[in-house]
Amino acid sequence: MSNFFVFIFFSLIIFGGSILLQIFLSKQKSKWLGLVLPAIHLIFAFIGSFGLMIYDGQILPILIVFFILSIPVVILLLIHFAIRGKMNGSHKDELDKMNIQDL
Repeated sequence: MSNFFVFIFFSLIIFGGSILLQIFLSKQKSKWLGLVLPAIHLIFAFIGSFGLMIYDGQILPILIVFFILSIPVVILLLIHFAIRGKMNGSHKDELDKMNIQDL
């Protein structure tokens, strides 16, 4: 039973670390850096789900596994777009303030 708790502990650390890394990458100037982790997760989702085609030719289990493995991709993309949206909004506010001061 202790192996299960160790697995859960390390899984939470890895998941939390990937979220923190995603937040850090999304705050960078280049918008492409924030898309690196979702792309990596999407590649693993493709490999994990379509690797089943070797063993089983049925399509429904392959699609189910693909959608389950794509959940982290969706979460990371939501984080990326939320942070980029806040950054674009703050830059717009700064530009508005500068334009008002120029008048």
